[in-house]
Amino acid sequence: MNITRNNFRDQFDELKQVINAANFLAIDCEFTGLSHDNAKVQQYDSPSEYFHKICQQTSGYITIQFGLTAFRAKNDDTQDFTYRSYNFFVFPQMRKQRFECQGDSLAFLGANNFDFNMLFREGISYCDEEEAKRMREQFDEKLKLMESCDNKKNGDEQVVAVPFEEQENMDRLNEEIEKFLECEDDEKSVGKNCNAFQRKLMYQLLEQRYAETISASSRIENNQKVILLKKIKSKEQLREIQMEEIDKERKQMEDAIGFHNFINFLSQTKKLIVGHNMLLDVIYVIKQFVGPVSNKFQDFKTKTHKTFPNLLDTKFMCTDDTIKPYINSSVLARLLDATSVEPFVRPKFEAEAEEYSYSLDKPKEHEAGYDAFMTGVCFVTMANYLQVDSCDINEKSSRLRPLLNKLFLPIDVNHVNLTGKEPPAPSREHVFHLTIPKDWKNNNIFQIFRLYGNVRISWLDDTSCFVALHNRENATGLLKTIGKHEGVTIISFADYKKKENMLTATSDPIKRKVETDTSRDCVSQPKKKTKQQGTSQHFQPVDDW
Repeated sequence: MNITRNNFRDQFDELKQVINAANFLAIDCEFTGLSHDNAKVQQYDSPSEYFHKICQQTSGYITIQFGLTAFRAKNDDTQDFTYRSYNFFVFPQMRKQRFECQGDSLAFLGANNFDFNMLFREGISYCDEEEAKRMREQFDEKLKLMESCDNKKNGDEQVVAVPFEEQENMDRLNEEIEKFLECEDDEKSVGKNCNAFQRKLMYQLLEQRYAETISASSRIENNQKVILLKKIKSKEQLREIQMEEIDKERKQMEDAIGFHNFINFLSQTKKLIVGHNMLLDVIYVIKQFVGPVSNKFQDFKTKTHKTFPNLLDTKFMCTDDTIKPYINSSVLARLLDATSVEPFVRPKFEAEAEEYSYSLDKPKEHEAGYDAFMTGVCFVTMANYLQVDSCDINEKSSRLRPLLNKLFLPIDVNHVNLTGKEPPAPSREHVFHLTIPKDWKNNNIFQIFRLYGNVRISWLDDTSCFVALHNRENATGLLKTIGKHEGVTIISFADYKKKENMLTATSDPIKRKVETDTSRDCVSQPKKKTKQQGTSQHFQPVDDW
């Protein structure tokens, strides 16, 4: 089901009931951009270094589609589930909200049938927690002001003097109002093409002379703010009009806060939320709908865990020793295929109504709701293989607890631990950094390392790479024995990090979605297109989510 600003308010109460009844929720996001060209993530980055690079590259892009599928165990003798899938179209409606787009990312979404017309015309407004608090405080202050005005006598208010140059406008307004009172119309708009100060003077005039015969409120007509006048026939009618205006403004305020309210509700439920390769999804959701993401790694972890205390990343789940032998590729679509055959047994998934359904036989990849559904199907199937009963698939499961709050990273320290420390980085004594001529390819590097056995090459750019020896013992004394080669500089990984730490800036990187293949013995990356195919790797963000 598509959720837009046209049906968001009507569906909210039902969404709350569905979420509260669910065993777990699966999510996925689509963004306006994924990476910057100068971003470089390195396989040997620490989790905190990787996080900082991600934050740099995501600063301008936003989530425009949030997919959610709520799964509920049938609670019978089967392991089967019912589900409801939703696509939330989210788009900034406030004047001050700005964002960046990446051309190929939007083209990619368009090629996958993303409905941009629905996004622009009907996208749900949003703000973060601080802005929501400010808007509500302003609304409360306005209510208090209205109440205090009702209790004041006419002579008690501080009157704003009408400047000479505005007196003619006030006289003209007074004439308009007198004519309005004499005609049969019950409503009239005034104050077109006026600024805020002029409208203030108009409200003052109306309060001083017509408080008991006319009510005034603001509205937008043809993209202009005007004052709507309504005739008052009794005090009861005046109070009724005031209450209608208050209710209208409260709804407008809640509509502007919009999707923040939904994320806030999700946070309060403390439900198990499942995603695939979900670090970026989490960063985007936090910064867009909760509040700024701190550049301090530990602060980010604390804030994320406070917001969503029970997260599970299916890409990290694929690294579990029980599951890993059967997963050749943890790319989501391939994971779906892998979990459809032995030794896995996929339960049945039944939509609670047609409008909430997807079919795995009719894929809609890169539609956020469908990707969330796929993620949930893979998760349940793997949990079933881990002998977790369907009724126990939730945040309280003892078997799933070791997998909670660990978000996958495509580096050799393969996850962020939101509730503790990440595992120590493995030794890098067998890793060397090379600066090489631009026209060099894999074979040139293999040649100078031929005496040291097999190597893995991880390209950084056209003139630099890491080389890791498979036989770590051969690293001893390598720098003294490898010799000199024209245009080539070789240093240890430790020396490279010392030099890097002296630099004050790092570039940006990724999504679509920093997805890589966690196949068995290494973290693989796509080959660099300009280099020869072989055992080398070019560590770059990729598009295979």
